[in-house]
Amino acid sequence: MSGRPKIFGHLLTEVIRKGKCVGCGTCAAVCPARAYILTQFLSDGGDGAVVATLDEGGVWAPRPTVASNKEEILESAGTKYTPSPTMLGVDSAVTEYQMEKIAVVGTPCQMRGLSKATTKPFVERKMSEAVDIKVGLFCMETFNYDSLMEFLKQEGVDASKVDKFEIKSGKFIAKEGGKAVYEAKLSKVKNLVRPCCHECGDFASEYADLSVGNVGTPDGWSTVIVRTKRGEEALKAAEKAGLVEVKPVEEGKAGMDLVYRLAKAKKKQLKKEE
Repeated sequence: MSGRPKIFGHLLTEVIRKGKCVGCGTCAAVCPARAYILTQFLSDGGDGAVVATLDEGGVWAPRPTVASNKEEILESAGTKYTPSPTMLGVDSAVTEYQMEKIAVVGTPCQMRGLSKATTKPFVERKMSEAVDIKVGLFCMETFNYDSLMEFLKQEGVDASKVDKFEIKSGKFIAKEGGKAVYEAKLSKVKNLVRPCCHECGDFASEYADLSVGNVGTPDGWSTVIVRTKRGEEALKAAEKAGLVEVKPVEEGKAGMDLVYRLAKAKKKQLKKEE
């Protein structure tokens, strides 16, 4: 294996031009040219959490945010379905806010980018020392922002009035005030998926300390997969503080079996693309 270092030219030819860029922000975050599980984390001495929130200047446009209190964390709740360069938020937390203990929430590709930036042989020291816990989200794919906005416009949906998007029972759903105002089969929105998502075989954020999603559990609950000792400590602390209620996920078709099937399907999709 060559010992020559990777440069921007490699990034351009091997990732960007091939449509493999996921927009996680890792490259920009570590580049030397740039000088309710979570609320308990802050209570236990954490400095902040890097999360995705919505840009006030746009309609459903995600952006990374450094949250330092409970209110800011709760404002970030909810799935966005379009990408946010989370790793730039990590860089901001470390270099601008000078935080020394942070939590990071992100999609599988972002967790993978964070893992690469904080473990050998490519370690960004300050970032590695600051990241205390990684919370990964279940994710099959995300949509191109501009394509999604144009699609909704053509379908007569005012995205500025939508307060929640969700994918459930094979349908893409837009809601206003808790009521569905638009539904479409997933096959109708497949062409909005970013090509880079086909380069990912990770559905359940395997690089995280805790993986979280609403697959396999009833409404109002989330499936949580504990992957590391640090993840277990964080979950137990939140339970002890009364912030979350914890019980085993049921096995069977609607339980962990569904998580396993989706994880397997995404890995199979990657192999098919290869």
